[in-house]
Amino acid sequence: MPKIPVTRQILLKRLDQDNIQWALTNHLEKIEHCNVHVPFNVTLTTIDIAKKFIKLMNNTNNKQAKINEIVKDIERLYNTVSFSTRTFIDYVIEQVSDMTSLLITYYEVSVQLDVLALSTRALLTYIPQIDELLCELFYYQDKVGEAYVQALDEKTLYEIFVLDGKQFLNWSGLMKEENVRRLSCILKYYAKTMKKDQCLNLLLRLQTITTEDANKCYLRLIERAKEFIFVPNKLSTKQSDTFIIKSPALRLLSTWFSEFEYDSTLKLSEFTLNVIFSSIKSNEHVFDISLLLYVYNTGCKQLSLDGKDITRINDIIEILNSASIKSLEQDCSGALAVILTFAQLTFEQMLETIGYTYASWFQATFVHAKTSILNKKLSTVFINIMQQLIPYELTSVLQIHGKALHGCFNILNADVYVSAAKKRLLELGVDSTGEDVPHSLLSASVFRRAWFMSTFLPKLFSWNDPNEIEARDKLIEALRKDKKIPDVMYRDFVQNIK
Repeated sequence: MPKIPVTRQILLKRLDQDNIQWALTNHLEKIEHCNVHVPFNVTLTTIDIAKKFIKLMNNTNNKQAKINEIVKDIERLYNTVSFSTRTFIDYVIEQVSDMTSLLITYYEVSVQLDVLALSTRALLTYIPQIDELLCELFYYQDKVGEAYVQALDEKTLYEIFVLDGKQFLNWSGLMKEENVRRLSCILKYYAKTMKKDQCLNLLLRLQTITTEDANKCYLRLIERAKEFIFVPNKLSTKQSDTFIIKSPALRLLSTWFSEFEYDSTLKLSEFTLNVIFSSIKSNEHVFDISLLLYVYNTGCKQLSLDGKDITRINDIIEILNSASIKSLEQDCSGALAVILTFAQLTFEQMLETIGYTYASWFQATFVHAKTSILNKKLSTVFINIMQQLIPYELTSVLQIHGKALHGCFNILNADVYVSAAKKRLLELGVDSTGEDVPHSLLSASVFRRAWFMSTFLPKLFSWNDPNEIEARDKLIEALRKDKKIPDVMYRDFVQNIK
């Protein structure tokens, strides 16, 4: 009878140590030294590994070594078809009360496995109230939260997206940082599974407004957003905090657009116009485009911080000019208002680098005959829309527009606009359209308010060159009449010169 093949790993010293072969050979057949394989820890079960897992959760000393041991145990059982994912999860769920710790530890073990024994999706089917747990995960570790977000079924994922998205679009309400990070994660996921403009449309549709006049509604939305951005002292502490908290998601969204990301082909100006045109055409719902204004403002800030504004400004101006023409061709006041606001945001954030103001851009784009984008037909549409914007415009911007169009003869009815702007400024308690105040100061008073208040005005008040005192006082008086100087600061100045 042939000998049993040598396949086992324990070295036998005597023949009778192999009971099977000893019996088969009737205790007579000689065998050479052979190896006998005895399975490692033949008594190890899925429950044993689950118990080790729970001990790891309760005592994280020497954590990595314990994880390595659990990983090896799981892989050994899995490779012999002895590991049960369901048994493991059932046992752990029954024994554990801290679900957040369970999700984190489960993730840490699963990512080190070379086999598909534990998956985040498998665990999620056993977890109730995943919404709150996911928030806790993003509070502790973003990468863990991201893993579970990607493992969610599409229905649950969308439900969480709606919850976070509605909070995000509430510009007066607070939102937890972990919810913002979770929303950002979902947006990144959606951006990989659908076009980015579709993803953004999905977000915009979470906050719609029913109205009979879409254009006026858009003008009111733009007016409110500009006050939030340009007049921060009007914001409550709660509102200021919510913008700070939401800024990471706004930065993420800004990177989707070519104004702020060179490799992108999607233009935020063009996208915004399409949103406005489609809602006006359907005459059903208005979307809260405040989001798009805040995204644009955040993108401009980041460009300036990264030192990339000087390389992008020419492309941005070209996009703004093209969008201005498109809005005028459609004779849409809401569209032109948003593009003018984009321009204001652009030059507010990039002024120090590019040395170009909104007032300069406005004059070059619409007023100066040699550089204007307007033809005869568009000039008429332009001045008509500008008059529609007067009730919704910030006083400082109204002054810039009035000063730019004052004495303009190449745009029909420009003088009518200037008269209407002056009337509106008087209603607001401002005495002029800023004829005595330089364009740069008018721009700075609204677009660089922090510098204007904390640096420029104190320097102006302390200026004491005898040859320029009269000019200084004249400028101060003009700024005071235009309500650019707070009453308290002006009273202190008058008191000090007595």
